[in-house]
This record gives sequence, C-alpha cells and structure tokens, in this order.
Amino acid sequence: MVNRPGSASSVAPRCPAVILVHGLWMSGHEMAWLARHLKKRGFAVHRFPYHSRQASIADHAAQLRQFASALPNDTVHYVAHSLGGCVVWQLLNEYPDRKPGRVVALGTPFLGSRVAGMLAGSGWGRWLLGPGGIDGLLAPVRVGEKPPEIGIIAGISPHGAGRLFCRFDGPSDGTVAVAETRLPGATAHLTIRTTHTGLLLSPAVARNVNGFLATGHFPDAPAGV
Repeated sequence: MVNRPGSASSVAPRCPAVILVHGLWMSGHEMAWLARHLKKRGFAVHRFPYHSRQASIADHAAQLRQFASALPNDTVHYVAHSLGGCVVWQLLNEYPDRKPGRVVALGTPFLGSRVAGMLAGSGWGRWLLGPGGIDGLLAPVRVGEKPPEIGIIAGISPHGAGRLFCRFDGPSDGTVAVAETRLPGATAHLTIRTTHTGLLLSPAVARNVNGFLATGHFPDAPAGV
C-alpha cells in the first residue's frame, strides 16, 4: 500500500518520505512495483496523483508543493518518471523553502522531447499531449538554481512507441533519447538497459534508486562517475 498524507499508515517524521511522480498519460499505479521496493527499504512512500495533460507544469508543481508540505516527514525525496521529472524540476526551482531531500529522475527529457515535438505538429497530437505535455516536453527546462542532489537514470533499450514517430540518432529507451535526459548540474547520470516503461519495473533501476536516495550515489555507476 502507498501512503497518502495524513493517513493512519504514515510513519514518524524521522523516516524519510519518497513521493512518486508519474509521467504523461499515467496515473501513478504504474509505479507500484517500485513503491513496494522502496517501502521494504524503510521509506514512507506516497503517490502524487495529478492529471498530467490538464494543467501547466507550474500548476502541477504548486500542487506537488502542497502535497509535500502536508507530509510530517522531515526529509522528502522524489522519484519521478518522464514528464514527472519536469514537474519536480519546476518545484525545485520555484520553491526554495522545500524540505530537504534527493531526486531521482527516470527517463525525463529535460532538454525537450523529439517525440513530443513530432506529436505537436498535428492537431490530434497536441490534443494527446494536452497543456501539461506541451508545456513540459517541447522545450528544455529552465536551468536556474542547482537543486541539492539529483540523479538521472536513462534507458538504452530502444523498443518503444516513440519509434513510430521519429528516428533516434543515438541511444534511447524507445521513447526518450539518452541525450535528451542530460541536465546541467545534475549530480549523477546512469544508463541501464531497459525501455522507457521498463524503467519502472527494472530491478537494476530499483537498486540504483534506493542507493541514490540513501547515499547520493548510484551503486552501479562506474568508478569516478
């Protein structure tokens, strides 16, 4: 079970909380396997439910701030998938009074999504993206204040629906190119052989998410990275 703010299953403030932030067209239930993994390792896990298509990234970030503020935990980490990473990035830059914590972004196109750009070229594609997808995926995020610690994991198994819309020139997870996940000032960047959706189901990803939240380092990263 994933905790919600103020629920009876919420734990003591000293236990670090993890907020899971899903991607476009998702509900957050897709992150249930990862949630169970993190909960077994002592984190209080919370799913942030938001309608990814129906509002701007700034609006989503404001809602996330309110959600996080309602938690009793002294430390609040974030694990975000795809568009969710853009929401968390907006939170980090707009709200410096946030609680301390680390961030892991899974397959987030911080530098803009080529697939989203192709979709935005048609009316039905823009409808599919909605305001949230258009606002968050078409252009690079604004690089402002460096966040405390953010680790990025990108998939390199190029099997995904994104290949229906464009051809990737370099490594990708089938939906997001590895190059699109690069973020100036990030603490660490790691590639794992999995697809975009597989980032949520990979034992290697789960191991490295847990490691980064606990220590600030990816355990599978090459020496010196």
